[in-house]
Amino acid sequence: MKYLIASDIHGSAYWTERLVAAIESEQPDRIVLLGDLLYHGPRNDLPRDYAPKRVIPLLNALADRIIAVRGNCDAEVDQMVLDFPVMADYATANKQNKFWEFHDSLYTHKGYIDSIAAFNIAQNMSMDINKFQNDITNNEGKKSIEKTINQLVLLGIYATPTIIINGRLIVNSNSKEEICHLIDEELLK
Repeated sequence: MKYLIASDIHGSAYWTERLVAAIESEQPDRIVLLGDLLYHGPRNDLPRDYAPKRVIPLLNALADRIIAVRGNCDAEVDQMVLDFPVMADYATANKQNKFWEFHDSLYTHKGYIDSIAAFNIAQNMSMDINKFQNDITNNEGKKSIEKTINQLVLLGIYATPTIIINGRLIVNSNSKEEICHLIDEELLK
């Protein structure tokens, strides 16, 4: 299975369009979004081409392949316009070996996904509700995300989009044509 990982779009149509171009080129099976999708937050400057209303349909078009984690700038109002779960702590379902089943249930759920809906889904899947609650409220999940971020930084991955082709970190790539050329070079090897 091929994954493409991105984070901190912060409502930038410019960076989202570049992300979509990378997705079209790479054709990943799943897209992992590590939060901060639509809002820039009170401590951050407005990102380049800040246009959340343009970002929403671009991301929603990819909803069936997206796995999203809530970022510190994501809020319930974001969930109202996105067609994939960003507020639910469904990664904790993995501790009960039900990650994909829970993830897919969130996608097929009709209506707003809040904590009540998430707990009802978990209960309908015969998950241990007390364990689920504990896994959501403890800091282990946050520590896991921090560990992943630290590993990315050690690899030289500091921002989105970061493009890696066959293990090769692509720095300062500014065009789809350049990225396609680099992919073609790798395919010829």
